Formats: sequence, structure tokens, C-alpha cells
Amino acid sequence: MDKSWINILNRLDPLYENGAKEFLHFASLDRPNASAILCPCRKCRNMKFVRKDLIVEHIVVDGFLTSYTSWIYHGEELFSSKLVNQLDKGDEMQDMLHEAFGIPPTSNFVDMDTSAKGFDGSNQHNMGFDKKTEEFFRLLKEAERELYPGSKYSLLAFLVRLLHLKCLNGWSNKSFSMLLELLKDVLPEGETLPKSFYDSKKIIKDLGLEYKKIHACPNDCMIYWNEMKDRTSCKFCKALRYKQFKGASVNSSSETSKIPSKVFRYFPLIPRLQRLFMSAKTSTQMRWHAEGRTRDGVMRHPADSIAWRKFDEVHTDFARDPRNVRLGLASDGFSPFKSMSISLAHGLLS
Repeated sequence: MDKSWINILNRLDPLYENGAKEFLHFASLDRPNASAILCPCRKCRNMKFVRKDLIVEHIVVDGFLTSYTSWIYHGEELFSSKLVNQLDKGDEMQDMLHEAFGIPPTSNFVDMDTSAKGFDGSNQHNMGFDKKTEEFFRLLKEAERELYPGSKYSLLAFLVRLLHLKCLNGWSNKSFSMLLELLKDVLPEGETLPKSFYDSKKIIKDLGLEYKKIHACPNDCMIYWNEMKDRTSCKFCKALRYKQFKGASVNSSSETSKIPSKVFRYFPLIPRLQRLFMSAKTSTQMRWHAEGRTRDGVMRHPADSIAWRKFDEVHTDFARDPRNVRLGLASDGFSPFKSMSISLAHGLLS
């Protein structure tokens, strides 16, 4: 289907309006009995249901969402030739997003007959999605956006791989931003890279890799959490929770004085485990200890150990489920006291 009209700058061009009508006809074939469909205009961004007789008006007035090149929410097959080529070249972000958010890779949304739900025809009264689904659509948009015209990578896939390299090689945030500046200068015109590390994090934050910041005592005595969250000083050493600046009162409520002395970053474990089970690839690996390992009496994995078998005997209900997860603490090189020598620390740990 011809989609060249989407990039016509002048939306008053009759070809643009004809293209919008052709889109409406195509979308109506997929949902013939629905009075409203997802609107692909730049304001609605496939997040709101709009009456069919208002779709063309929305598209002409606000413009068609240019990143929406595969009309998967209006009946077009998800695995079009373009997406298949992307997957063959290693860009699997589409699958990952659908698995991570638990949303099927088709437009199988429940038909919303908004006329039966009091739809009044107003442009402002549209049916939207919850926050989680909006996050999914936002990331899906980035997964569909090319890094630059003709690139084999989407913006999201390239950023994820670049951030992975940053973690593996210990790049600083500043060096990552400098690399982005260089890449933006080198890539062809039309590139969509963010300008800095901060902007990159904003794009991928909805993947569920966020962490929680918890204020901590500067002497590591305690964290300000649960019943301690409202304290302004350490319960043990009395150190102040917030940094003090010259001329500021200790009990000042000014926002400029509310800078914590130390911040503890907490990475929630449960959402990360859930994501591992939501992916078709990693979920198999999460069950490998129960379904995939070789059982010949040779010690290759902690699952072959006596301690593992003893745990299974004590907690039979837990062990019966192949999805059971066990956490291990690696203490290599860890010294419990800074003053201890390396040789003594290794002796204690062993």
C-alpha cells in the first residue's frame, strides 16, 4: 500500500487527504463493526480511540505519525518484509517489547464500541490506555524508528547495544555523551540519536530497569527507609541526613538545602526476575537447572551439589516447580574490614 503521502509536508495537498481516506478504508477492513479505531495522528499517537468519521480530520489537522510505518494496530501483518529483514539482521526489539509488557504482537485489542459507552463525538472524549500500555507504545515507536534512513538498526536497538557496551567496558557517562556527539556528526542526515547519556536513559527507562534512591547515613550506619524515612539525622551517630550549606539553617525546609549526604541505590529484584520469565529466550534458561542440565553425577553447576539436593529435600514444594530461583552471593575479593590484608580476607572467606 502506498504510504508516500505521509511524508508530504503540506497537509493541505489533496493527495494527503486522499491518503488519509485510504488509510481509514484499510483500517475499517480490519475492524468493520467498530465505531472507533486507534487514531494514528501526531497527537493521539495510537493511544486513543477516535470515531471513524473523525479520523481523516485528525490526520489532516495534526498530521500522520511518521514513525508509524507498519500499521500493525490497524490490520497490517506485524512481520512485514521490513520487520522480517530487521529480525534477520539481529534487531529483535519488537519481540522483546511484546514479551516484556505481556502484550501480544498483533492488534488483537478488544473492540471498543464507544457509542455504547456514552461516546459523545467530542475530540476530547477519547478512550485511552493505562500507563503501562502507554509506555509500551512509546517504546514500540522507538523500536520502529530507524537510527537513520536505511539503517538496519532501530533507535531503541542501537541504544540498548551501545549502553550494554558502556556497562561491559566501564565507560563514564561523560565519555558516552561524547561518543553520541561524534556519532551524530558521522551518521547520515536524518539520524535520530539522543544528544547525551541522560537523554538516552529517558528513552529506555520504561524497559523496567529503573532503581530506587534511598537516603543513607554518610557513615553507613543506616538508611532512611520505612519507619526511619522521616528522620533528619542518623539514629546511631547523629550525623545529619542532608548536606548543610553556609548560612542555611539546620532545620531549613528550603528545597535547595535538601541535598542528601549519601544516596543508596536499590535495584528491585522481583521485577527483574519477572522480566526474565516473560522473555521466550531467557525463560528457558531460567528453567535450565531443572529441565536442561546433564545428570550424570559430575559437578558442573551448583545444581549438582549436595547442598542443592539437601535444599530440595527440605523444601519439596519449592523444588517441585522448575521455575524456582535461587540466589547466590559471590564474595571473591571482598574484604569485610578495610584494614584487613588481602591474604587474611581470602583465608576468612574460604
